[in-house]
Amino acid sequence: MPGAPPYPETEHDPPPVGRPARRTRFVTALGATAIWAVVNVALVIAVAGPPPGAGRFAGELIIPTLLAAVAVWAIARRRAWAFWLLVLLAAPIFWVLRALVIALPAS
Repeated sequence: MPGAPPYPETEHDPPPVGRPARRTRFVTALGATAIWAVVNVALVIAVAGPPPGAGRFAGELIIPTLLAAVAVWAIARRRAWAFWLLVLLAAPIFWVLRALVIALPAS
């Protein structure tokens, strides 16, 4: 483009030899999603007090936490993401799944 400054030359390091690229582990994705489960518990306790059926409440948290962790891991598994990015990615997935679990009729 005429008049545009020249682009600086970039230097890339050669890819590591004999070492596989770092990837996001499932445990890291599960930890990022578990943060939102803890936030959910804190909000429920702050707003409504301890739930009467604590065991059922915990069971209802396990399903969206595990499903959101699988979704986050599936998105981020190809390379190593920073933990805070995983936490941000997990937020909408967890809350949508949590809303769906709440909306489903109990059997």
